[in-house]
Order: sequence, then structure tokens, then C-alpha cells
Amino acid sequence: MAISLIERLRQTVLDELRAVQPTNKWKVLVLDRHSRKFLTDLLDLDKLYDENVTDVQMIEDVREPNDTFESVYLLMARPQTIKCLIHDLRSPIRLNKTSHIFFLNGLDQMMFEAVQTFRERITACRELFIDFEPRESQVFTTSTLDAPYILYNQRCGDLVQNLISETAQRIVCVCATLGEYPIVRYYRPRDCQHPARVLAEKLAKQVQHELDEYARGNEDFPPQSSRPQGVLLITDRCVDLQAPLLHEFTYQAMVNDLLPIRDGKFYEFAITNSKGAETMKETISEADNVWTSVRHMHMSIAIDKLVQDFNRFTADNAAFADDGKGATTNLNTIRNMLAGMDSYASGKDKYSLYITMAQECMQLFESRQMPLTGIIEQNCATGRTAEGKNVRGLLEAMLPLLDDQNISGEDRARMLLTYVIYKWGLFPDDRRKLSTHAQLPSKFRAALDNLDLVGVPPSRDPRGRASRKAAQAAQFQQQAGSRRSSVDEQEAAFELSRYEPAIKTAVRELVRGGLSNELWPYVKDGPNSPTAQLNGSASMLASHSAAGARPGAIGLASHSGSLRTNRPAWAKGRSMTETPKQRIIVFVAGGATYSEVRSVYELSRETNRDVYLGATNVVTPGEWLGVLSGLRDQREELQLEVDQPAQRVPLLESRPQAQPRTASREQTPQSKSQLRSASGHVVAQAQQSPARIASGSSTTMQQSPQQQSAAPQASDKDGKGKKKVFGGLFKKK
Repeated sequence: MAISLIERLRQTVLDELRAVQPTNKWKVLVLDRHSRKFLTDLLDLDKLYDENVTDVQMIEDVREPNDTFESVYLLMARPQTIKCLIHDLRSPIRLNKTSHIFFLNGLDQMMFEAVQTFRERITACRELFIDFEPRESQVFTTSTLDAPYILYNQRCGDLVQNLISETAQRIVCVCATLGEYPIVRYYRPRDCQHPARVLAEKLAKQVQHELDEYARGNEDFPPQSSRPQGVLLITDRCVDLQAPLLHEFTYQAMVNDLLPIRDGKFYEFAITNSKGAETMKETISEADNVWTSVRHMHMSIAIDKLVQDFNRFTADNAAFADDGKGATTNLNTIRNMLAGMDSYASGKDKYSLYITMAQECMQLFESRQMPLTGIIEQNCATGRTAEGKNVRGLLEAMLPLLDDQNISGEDRARMLLTYVIYKWGLFPDDRRKLSTHAQLPSKFRAALDNLDLVGVPPSRDPRGRASRKAAQAAQFQQQAGSRRSSVDEQEAAFELSRYEPAIKTAVRELVRGGLSNELWPYVKDGPNSPTAQLNGSASMLASHSAAGARPGAIGLASHSGSLRTNRPAWAKGRSMTETPKQRIIVFVAGGATYSEVRSVYELSRETNRDVYLGATNVVTPGEWLGVLSGLRDQREELQLEVDQPAQRVPLLESRPQAQPRTASREQTPQSKSQLRSASGHVVAQAQQSPARIASGSSTTMQQSPQQQSAAPQASDKDGKGKKKVFGGLFKKK
């Protein structure tokens, strides 16, 4: 089984927390706004209390000093965060006993030098290189929903290079986490002229550069292993324009398409009970075995399995399901029943949730006439009928559906877009007539007009046929959609599930040794034979290890006397008991789809390799339609996160000088309930009693005269160097 990215990152964070062992047992965890989201996605806050974390604070907030507890900083290395950290470290009144600093990402040279200036207050400073979001065990993302707009909207051109650099650094974090120094290949479309045609190439070359730089600074990367060298395939959304538009009828894809699920895991729904109408919130995760057992199944099969498993679950818990019938007076029996009651209620709620979600999807499936639109979509995407014949009469079959007002405007737009992509361009007049006939809203008409920005020709040539060069670019996509493997024979029975994503075909071709070097070239010189990278030898792996330790290589970790270490996740606590399998990482800039998410798990089983999927973000069809609609919008209309006003940082705002305060009683750690509520703010700020917790906005132990006199000296000593560092580090470029 492939290593779970979620478990690997969770274990990395816990290992670092456990490595900090204060003499008084308890420690304070300091986060920034980015690392807080990262951590809460990985851990329940109760876990932090179990690791002797007495309080969770935000580095951007004003915190009262305390020199009793040691502080563990888990931060994202960004200029504003570094400013806050420097503010803590240079404070004449010590905020903590000592600092253990862990960065999710790598520090640049100037940031590192700024932090090292205050090394006398730092016990450890380490780069973890875990700056990415593991959405599933084999799926990760590197950015937000803004990424497609930045990559394909030409009004955001000044943001592209920065996004490519950040994305490349996060891909390297994934490779560092896995201990993988892969061969890098990228998708190069044939003879396309759209502005983003070189996107995959630029990203791939930047990734190769960042990988090489990381290897120079880490002589033990990659670790010695008998595992064949991995392959990293980099592409962008243009490799497969059909996948994000099609109605997918497997469970996970369908519920994310049709139901209001946020970020692929947060589901809100309304129920009516004895209290009246109530909004319920559920979190969907891989920790739920019910979810993982059905998420990649075709919906009809998933419903049957859910019902069967629920009936079996009810039978196995008959003592709880009979509503008290046959009640017992045996105390041992009652005790056992009470012990299992919560587990039964939780399991029952999960089955009820997933069955209800499936029923809602099927109701929408019928009411929105998806069987009819789905057939058109599949024929356009594959270029074949369900019987395997060439498609004929598509327009005649589609026109009545474009007239049908029972079919939603979004579904009509998706069907029409798949048709235009299949035809690889239409005359502008024909496109306008079809969108008018379908009575599409203006935003969906804009999506049709913007297809040229993602590679579809804006028009056919005067003789009524697509450019031969553009048709060649479409050939690979049509071939990808028409191929199916024997392992998919069961799914092939479903006429609405015939299409398979292009990246699935690419990985199969890679494994067979037939992936085109012209369509997927190497960043560096590739092996002599197409299959060499799949049968990687120890000598090949050793050559890459040598590249990371060649003479004269100087990395950030090589500074004499440096207090920083950058020991990556693979270097500690790694289990070597698993059978080494080659790893294949596929990265899609501009957004991956849930059909592609499903594909990596299927490919792992089919090819006996560990296949991972990465993307700037994961998109639903509705989100992709929104992207297409906005590709010619003015930048201010997009409301990109990067263009929003900076959030307030209370710590850096002018305020009266804080004075040390005397503790009125012995300081004690917070309870679990206090810790849980501290994730978004300092709990003790809301508690004004004298018994405030020491590590939040709490009192500080009285300083000795020696300490009080030493503080100004430290301030004078650090102040001059600090001013110089700020001038070099935060000066605008």
C-alpha cells in the first residue's frame, strides 16, 4: 500500500512536538494563520493536549510574557510571519523560557540570517519541508481555487511566475517527504498556439531546479533504497478539457458535483427534528471506513453496498437496534451495552448520512435528465458510441436537449462545451446560434467564448474544417478517452461511465514503456530506452544521490555554526518493512478532477506501483465553469486572495510598552476544553480572573534584579543588528 501523505505529515508534526521535552513537562504551541489551518486539517486539538501542549497561541496576536514555559513555534516562512517571530525574539522581556522553531517550508537566506541573529534565545530551528496540503492519502494540493485564474487569465500575467515558483517548491516538499528524487517529464501539446501552452514546461523546469537545489543542501537525499527511481509527470488542465466538464457517476465525484460540499469534505444540510429546523455539519474523511469503501464505486453499486452493509451493521448490533425490546436486568450486559452505545450511534449516523446523500443525488439525476445529457457528453468525450462505433448525428441528438428547460442551464452549458471541444472549434456564428438556442446565461456564453484560452481553437477555418495542427493536438485526448483496460470491464457496463481521464492513459503508457517522448519530453536527458525509468537500477539511483552531494555544493544548511537543521520527514522514524514499489507522481496545474483522483487509486492496484496525484487545486464541474467564465474578466472582478487587503497583525501595531507582571499563584496547564477553544485566539484573553493560564495572555513570574538589568542590555545588543536585518529582509523589491 502506498504511504499515506496524511499519516506521514501527521507523524512528522507529532515527532517534532514529542522531541521537545521541557523540564516542567508542559509547552506552549505558537502558530500563524497558515500553519493553524495546516495543523487543524491534520490533527484533533485533543491530540495536542496529549502531547503536553498546554496552550495554542497565534503569533500575530499580542501575548503576555512568560518565562516558565518553553514555546514551540510551528510556522510558515513568510515575511510577515518572520516579522512577528523577530518581534518575539528581540523583546527585552522574555516571552518564554526558550524557543523551538519549526518551519513548514524552507527559509530563504535573508530570513534565515534574520532569525539566526537571535540564536541565544533559540534551542532549535528546523525546516520540515512539509508545505503542502494532503487532501487524501495519495492526493495533495499546493494552492487555492485562484490558481486557474492566475494561470489562464492574461490579466494576471504578473502573478504567474510567482505561482510557478511557489508550486514548484511545494512539489519538492512532497518529494522530500517521500524521499523521492524523481525523473521529471512534462506534457507538451503539439502545435498549439494558446498563451498557456508552455505552462507545464516552465513548471517542470522550475521543479527540476528546486529539486537539484534541495539535493545540494541535503547530502543524504535521496535516502538509499532498493526502490526504483520514481517518475514525476507534470501537465496542466489543458491536457484533458473534457474531464472537468463531464458528469461523473461514481460516488465521490457525484456528491461533490451535485451537493453543497465544501473543499471536498465539509457537508452542511438541514434537518427537521423536535427542536425544529436545524443545520447539521459533517466532515468527510478517510478516517471513515464507510466513506472509503464506496467513494470510488459507481453510484448504483455504492447504494447497494451501503444498504447491505447497514443491514449487516444493524444485525450485528441488534441489542441497540430493538429500541429496548427484550430488556435485560443483567448488570454486566447493561455495562457492555452502554460501552458500545456511542459507537453504535456514530455508525448509524454515518450510514444514514451516506445513504441520504446517495438518494439526493439520484433524485437530481432523474429530475435533471442526466441520462440523456450524459450520453451526449460521453459520445463527445470518447468520439465513440456505447457500441464502439464512430459518433454520427450528435448535433441532431443534442438540439432537443438544448431546448428542454427542465435541464438546468449549467447542464446545457456543459453538454455544449463538450461538443465544441469534440469538434475542436466552431465558426463564431455557429457557436453564437447554439448558445442562443440553448438560452444560456451570459456567464456560460463567456465560458464558450473563452475556450481558446485553454487551447481550443476559437473558430474553424473558412473551408469548414479544423486546422490540421490543432486537430493533432486533440488526437491524444480522443485516443485517451477511447481506451479501456480489462480491469475496467465492470465499469464498462455503464454507458455513462465510458470516458477515462487522459492522465490515466498517460500513466498506463508510461508503465508499458510507450509514453511518447515527443508529447511527454524529459526536463533532463532521459534514459536510453523508454522502459529504463520503470526498471530503475541501483546505479541510476546512486547517480542521483551523487548529484545531490557533488563537490562544491553549498546549501542553506551548511553554514558554520548554524543552529538550523533541515531533517526531512523521511529521515526519521521511517519504516523499511514495506515492499519497495516505484512511485509515479502526476501533477496537474490548473486543477485536478475527482475522476482523476479516483484514477490514481485504480492505477496503483492495476500497475503495482504507488501512484500519487497532485494539483494546484481540485475542481468540481461547477467551479471549472466559473473559471472558464472568468478568463477574460478584469482582475479586480476576480477578487483574488493575493489582491485582498492584508489582515491585521495586532502584534505589530503600535501600543504602550508592556510591563512585566507578577504571578499571583502557581501556574497550571489548561484543560482539553480550554485548549480546543484556543485554536483561533488566545483563550486567556477572554478570562480576566487572577488565575489566568500562564501560557496564554497570562501573568509572568517575577524577574530577578539580574534578569531585569540584563534585559535592556540584550535589547541594545540586538537592536542594532535587528535594524540592519530588517532593512535587508523586508525591503520592497
